[in-house]
Amino acid sequence: MIETTSATTDWRAHAPVWGEPLSGEEHASRSIRACAACCWAKSPTDYSVYAFARHTADVGAPDYMVTYWKSWASIVEGAGQIDRDAVARELSDYSMVMDGASTVYSELAGLSKPNTAPGWILQGAEEKYREIHADLILNDLLPQLADEESRRLVIAYAESLQEGAWEQHQESQRIMERLRATAGTER
Repeated sequence: MIETTSATTDWRAHAPVWGEPLSGEEHASRSIRACAACCWAKSPTDYSVYAFARHTADVGAPDYMVTYWKSWASIVEGAGQIDRDAVARELSDYSMVMDGASTVYSELAGLSKPNTAPGWILQGAEEKYREIHADLILNDLLPQLADEESRRLVIAYAESLQEGAWEQHQESQRIMERLRATAGTER
């Protein structure tokens, strides 16, 4: 691969020079041969859009442009022209993924922004799992235990899973009792 330092410091000047496809190229109709702003040229054995992505990174292009060349250019651009239909299809797919991600994030972690960092989603999902687990322990296991020591250990374990689990359990029990008493008086 021939690469030289660019004479220009503006990464925007580095545009692809499209050419006829070489045999065996992954995207034959999307064949980049060189850079319009410098002496960069791709190696005959390298996929052109990926090589051009590396070149744009080398000349200071921001991450989103490097991502464009690595991931999107071969799908939405050919011979230097944007394919509006391809862009529309990709944006439609992207929109569907973002809507689905929001739904999943909301269900798993109580978060709905599709660009939420994965660490926050995982943390929220862990908290929800602990809350459900503590609730199951207090509602299903605790009533089956007769001795006070076992009950104390189960309550402590539920509290270790979710702070305030015992208070929440007691409050839900009081609400259920009030509902039962109300239902009994309305008959």
